[in-house]
Amino acid sequence: MNKVFWIFALVLFIIGCGSDDNKTIGGGEELSIQVALSSRNIMINEYVIIQNLSASGGSGDYNYYMKKNNGFQKKVGKNDTLKFDAAGTCQLNFWVVDKDKNKSSDWIETITITTGIKGDYVLHKNITASTFWAGEGASQANGNISNVPSAWDEKWGEKYTVNGQAKEDSPEMNFQRDEDFFPVGYDGEENLYYFALPYNDMDNLVFEYEDATSPLLNAVRNFDNNYYEKSKMIYTYAYDERSDRKKNVENIPWYNIKKWGNNESIVKGRWVKVKCVDRGNGEWVYAQWLDAGPFHYDDFDYVFGNDTPRNAKDGIMVRMGAGIDLSPAVFLKMGIKPEDLSPAGTKCTVDWQFVNEEDVPTGSWKRVISNNKIG
Repeated sequence: MNKVFWIFALVLFIIGCGSDDNKTIGGGEELSIQVALSSRNIMINEYVIIQNLSASGGSGDYNYYMKKNNGFQKKVGKNDTLKFDAAGTCQLNFWVVDKDKNKSSDWIETITITTGIKGDYVLHKNITASTFWAGEGASQANGNISNVPSAWDEKWGEKYTVNGQAKEDSPEMNFQRDEDFFPVGYDGEENLYYFALPYNDMDNLVFEYEDATSPLLNAVRNFDNNYYEKSKMIYTYAYDERSDRKKNVENIPWYNIKKWGNNESIVKGRWVKVKCVDRGNGEWVYAQWLDAGPFHYDDFDYVFGNDTPRNAKDGIMVRMGAGIDLSPAVFLKMGIKPEDLSPAGTKCTVDWQFVNEEDVPTGSWKRVISNNKIG
C-alpha cells in the first residue's frame, strides 16, 4: 500500500476530565474514549493503535480501533486496556497503522493518564477496634506505648486543650462532653474524631511490643525479606533515607495526586468512615488518621488492601488483636455508652473504609479538622 502522510488532530475525551494531555481518572472507572481524525486523504482500511507503554495500575498491552466516519469511539469495558484498578500512571501512545497493523514511523500523540482516588476503596469488614486517646501515657494497658507523641507529631497530646490547658482526651476525665462529644470548653487545634491504623509512612519501624517473645518477633520478621530485628523491635531496610519515607509509599492509592513536601505525611489526616456492627447505633462516623498502630507499622496489605490485619493473625496477635484504634469521640458517636468506655481497652467490631475528603459529609467530625503536617 502506498504510504500517505497525514496531518491529524487528536481529541481525547475522558468522562469527568478536562481537555489537557495529563488526565486524572478514578481507580476502577470505565472510560469513554473518542478520537477524532482529520486529514487530506483518509482510507477506510486505516486503524489507530493505542499502546499502553507503562501499565502501572492498568492491564493489557494494545487496543485497536477501526477508523469510521473520520472518527471512532469505544467504551472501555471491565477487562480492557484502560480499566484501572489501582493508583498509578499509564502512558498511551496513539499510532497510525494500516489494515495489516503495520505502524507508521511516528505516533500521533502521547497521553499520560494518572489514576486518581475517585474509585472505591476496600471496605474492611468485621475488624476489631480498640480505644486509645491523645495524651495517653504509657501504661501496662497500652503495652507501655505513650500516645503523648503521635507517629508524626512529638507534641500531639499537647494540642488537645480545654480552656487553654492541655488535657488528656481520656474517657475517664472529669469533663463534660457536649452534643458533639467534644469536651466543654475545647479549644485545641486537633480533631477529636481520630483513629490509628497499623502503618506509618515516615518511619522504618515495623513492629514494637515490649513483651514480644522470640517466636513472635520471628513471625513478624518472616513477613518480608527486608525486615530485621534490633532491640526486640522489627525494622525494614525498605526505607528511603533521602525522602524519609518507606519505599512502599508509592503504592498508596492517593500517592500520585500531588508532589508531597518533606514536612507532609502521605497518610496523616486522611479520612475514613467507620461503624460498629456488633453494638451501638450502626451509623457511619467519620474520622481522621492521626496516629499509627496498634503495635504494627507496616501492615500495608491490610491497610490499603483486603488482607487480614497482622495483629489478628494466629501467632502474632497482640492483646485483643485490634486492627484499628478509635478515639473516645468516635466510640461515643457510634453509640457506645460512656460507662462502657474503659482505659483498659474498650473494643467493638467495626466496618471501615477510606473516604475522600470531598465526600465527607458535614458533621461533628468537621468542627475541627487536622492537617497532614509533621510536628
